[in-house]
Amino acid sequence: MAFFDELNTNINIILENIFDDQDLCKLIYYNEPNPLSQPNISDTTTLLFDRVFPYPKKPRSESYKGTDLNIYFSSSKPQGNSAFRNTILCFDIMCHIDVWSIASALRPYSISSKIDTIFNRLYNTDLSINYIFFQSWIPVQYSDYYYGYHLKYLLSDNSNLGCD
Repeated sequence: MAFFDELNTNINIILENIFDDQDLCKLIYYNEPNPLSQPNISDTTTLLFDRVFPYPKKPRSESYKGTDLNIYFSSSKPQGNSAFRNTILCFDIMCHIDVWSIASALRPYSISSKIDTIFNRLYNTDLSINYIFFQSWIPVQYSDYYYGYHLKYLLSDNSNLGCD
């Protein structure tokens, strides 16, 4: 990510990876205790700005009993020298306490697992010159009714602006 204008392209690549995983989208979309047994979502991109947000966002009101996923870049800084930079990719999994429990599992753990399967050690040179590495998984109380996890992944790229 040598240029900040690449952030828009990169977030779209990340969203494509999310929307390509039908089970992940079902875990986010369906509030039932058995989301994976529900019908496929015909157009998973309809989750964008409805359940999946490409920016940090506060949880909804307590009356909405569902799940939201925020995806965003939180920081970027030089990696030891100025030639390369590390950027942190964040996922906020926010689940209303009434939808945590699903068939034989907990929804935030299942969503975390799906995200990690997609991104941990992913090698995509459009996103990072190295593999994408898992950084942390932290429990968060987003509000009195929304709890979940904050996942972080490390991306690296050349930060030599205008150098070819």
